[in-house]
Amino acid sequence: MHITGAKGVISRMLSRFFDHKVPKTGAALAYFLLFAFFPMLIFVNALMGFFQIDLTGFMETSGNIIPVYVKDLVNDYFVYLGAKQSIGLMIAGILLFIYLASRAVNILINAVNKAYGIEESRSGGWKMVMSFFVIIVLMLQMLFTMGILIIGNYFAQWANDNLHLLGKYDFLWRYVAFAIVAVSGFFILVLMYSMSPNKKISFKQAMPGALVAEIGWLIVSVIYSFYLRGTYGGTSSLYGSLQSITVLLLWLYLSGIILTIGGEVNAMLHEMALETEAKKTAEESKIKEI
Repeated sequence: MHITGAKGVISRMLSRFFDHKVPKTGAALAYFLLFAFFPMLIFVNALMGFFQIDLTGFMETSGNIIPVYVKDLVNDYFVYLGAKQSIGLMIAGILLFIYLASRAVNILINAVNKAYGIEESRSGGWKMVMSFFVIIVLMLQMLFTMGILIIGNYFAQWANDNLHLLGKYDFLWRYVAFAIVAVSGFFILVLMYSMSPNKKISFKQAMPGALVAEIGWLIVSVIYSFYLRGTYGGTSSLYGSLQSITVLLLWLYLSGIILTIGGEVNAMLHEMALETEAKKTAEESKIKEI
């Protein structure tokens, strides 16, 4: 019998964290996310070129969420891509991103099934189709987000030119743009957590874990970013690209752990709901016997 209250919830989560080997799953996710990261940048670079979005302003919107070393690595890679414009490179990058990111989604599917304590009865091919579907939706979501951002940028420029806001709207627009990206990311998490388990999970049931994962990721990323700034002064001159890759890998590892915890949260709440229902049914049976 589990302890009730906040202490019981923490106890459950700690048990799940170690029993289900969440750090190991986080490492597996980080492995494929790392290899999918650079093909994703090729896709994002193509989108930004098509929509004519300023990369510098887009990166500034992230504030301290993305570690400074990762920002430097992304900026350098975009400069490289700018000098190596190629349709073949873009197509290869998109295909690699879809394949490698779908492998990461497949790992998350297995982790979520383990969290719910259910066996996987779907075929490997069907799971791969599901993974591809999630990644395609992610890419469409990125297109949609880019479209919203470009419309917002035009509106911000119009407001500054015609309403003479002297840059005040630009400051507000950063927060609006961040909110748009956060909401779209939340939608992708809800989709993944609802489709991953080998049982019917509604969007509503998937929302708590998605909310925990997104807020947890933001908090961990900000703390990690400030830690790096305080420890290394925000410069990567000592080890150069090697240090940036190490920071990126650790950041992806922490992100993988947070994603896995989100699935564990949903599974724990589902387990608690079943226990409450069973307890209620047992009490009703006792009343009927009396």
